[in-house]
Amino acid sequence: MSRAAKNLPIKSTLTPQVHTRPVTKTTEELARVVGARVGGMAYATMARRLDEGDPLGAVEALPAAQAGLDVLARQAVQQARDAGASWADIGRVLGVTKQAAQQRYGPPATPWNVVP
Repeated sequence: MSRAAKNLPIKSTLTPQVHTRPVTKTTEELARVVGARVGGMAYATMARRLDEGDPLGAVEALPAAQAGLDVLARQAVQQARDAGASWADIGRVLGVTKQAAQQRYGPPATPWNVVP
């Protein structure tokens, strides 16, 4: 029987870590990390459910996997752009036109009738 089941105190052998400086992350870094974890967990859930013979359960996990992948894809495209890749380069490796790549991963277009 475990200590918790017997209501005995559990002695921890872990030493608490003290941070000497605050840990800061940018919004983009957090989005990338969270997206990767959510997408990875959803992908693992999909694979497990398929292995268990539950294809509908795998389909149910698909939106979370796609959302996680989308976060990583946007980060990758932004880094490629920052490194000097053109929209034509990005479209070529994605197998789409440069316009399609820019529409999907570029900044949102402003409406024609809005005056800045």
